[in-house]
Amino acid sequence: MQDLEKEGRVDVFYGDESGFCLTSAIPYGWQFPGEQVATQPRHSQRFNVLGFYNAATNELHAAAFQARLEAWQAQEVYIFYLPTDSSHLNKIETFWRKIKYEWLWPEAYTMFNVLKTAVWYILNRVGLQFTIQFQT
Repeated sequence: MQDLEKEGRVDVFYGDESGFCLTSAIPYGWQFPGEQVATQPRHSQRFNVLGFYNAATNELHAAAFQARLEAWQAQEVYIFYLPTDSSHLNKIETFWRKIKYEWLWPEAYTMFNVLKTAVWYILNRVGLQFTIQFQT
């Protein structure tokens, strides 16, 4: 499929869902010797984003997925599902990682409405201000 995409014969979109909440993902940290650093666990609302990412054009498309399946098949648009635990094959996984670990600023995690606004700010600027360069 990726070879057909490189040849320009098909458009490939990578689809996935990602959830956002005030419990931020902190992959690592550092501290000075003798200093203790801690975070407070907290519960919050969560909102999910369903996205379709076209790595060739750096565009994100959010859509009501299930409602469109039949219409897409009538137009010869086919959905192929990747096996579970294959995030290395799904380029949108890189996109979600970039949002959570690079593009969202720490202040976004202060309140739920601030987080939602920050995520939508990023989603509305994908391909313009926020881009990813994949190796071909």
